[in-house]
Amino acid sequence: MLHLQIAASRRAPYQIARNPVLSRANANSIQPCLLVRRKKRPAFPIRTNNKGCTRVNKYSTSRTAFRSSLRISCSEDEEDENPHYEGAAQIVVDSYIRSGMTVGMGASSKLCRSVISYVGEKLSQGTLKDIKAVPASSLAASEASFAGIPLTSLTEHPTLDFAFDGADEVDNNIGTLPVIKGRRRAPVQPNLLLERKIAAAAEMYVVLVDDDNVVDALGGEVPVLVDCEIWEDVAEDLDDIFIGDASIWRRPESGRAPPHGGEQPMITLEKHNMLDLTFEGALPEKAEDIVKAIEGVEGAVDHGLFIDMVYAAVTIGKDGFRTLSPFLKGVEVTDFEA
Repeated sequence: MLHLQIAASRRAPYQIARNPVLSRANANSIQPCLLVRRKKRPAFPIRTNNKGCTRVNKYSTSRTAFRSSLRISCSEDEEDENPHYEGAAQIVVDSYIRSGMTVGMGASSKLCRSVISYVGEKLSQGTLKDIKAVPASSLAASEASFAGIPLTSLTEHPTLDFAFDGADEVDNNIGTLPVIKGRRRAPVQPNLLLERKIAAAAEMYVVLVDDDNVVDALGGEVPVLVDCEIWEDVAEDLDDIFIGDASIWRRPESGRAPPHGGEQPMITLEKHNMLDLTFEGALPEKAEDIVKAIEGVEGAVDHGLFIDMVYAAVTIGKDGFRTLSPFLKGVEVTDFEA
């Protein structure tokens, strides 16, 4: 019934899809599949897909198979065990962190958590002193506390000497290293607002990722944080802008759910929902243009596209470690087997 109420309240009406495969008898049992938006001209100049502009709207469950095949970061129990995590963490700490620093710390990847652990080890040994951590999540706060790193906040330290966190995708072909963050849902949901504040406050912000997260072009899911009181209106506006190129799903608190987020949608402490703006493949336009379009929607609070914020991406693979940065000459590669 939620879908029908939404349809009746919007300026652009919905209509029942005429699908010869579906009989009138079973139409009521799959209402979400049968609601289709009438074509509207998008407010943002984005290419249409090869099937034309008209598409099933954001409530279509026919997107489920595609959505499950996206490049979404895996949960911790699915992460590959890489024997080089410890060595890579040591290189990150020795290269970027010095005594007396205030460091923004994320814990959204195993490499991040290995870095936190090694910082704590060096503090206990006395080789690092007076390090303070500004955690980007409750998990990061827990990891830092367990490692013996004193915690502080952006209120007390509005400028950070260094910050690190994970990322879901890093574009290797653009010099400014744009990244997508916020897809990972386990072990905790992301806090995009705090993550962006930490990245902006840092003198140097580095993302720590596996090689699989480095891509030729950003694409797939772009999380969008929205006001939960008007999330349906925000979803409609995003749907109008990206018609033909993306579907929109409200994120559940855990697991998977229908497009509206199920009975337990994710709600942050600030009363925000998360919409997953899911593109079919690579972003259809430049990341900067996608950002402008999202930020121009009333009720869109934040998003997972971080542009012009990353100093370097430290990546780890089965063969070793490398650093990607527009500020470094070439690419540093360390082979741990050598």
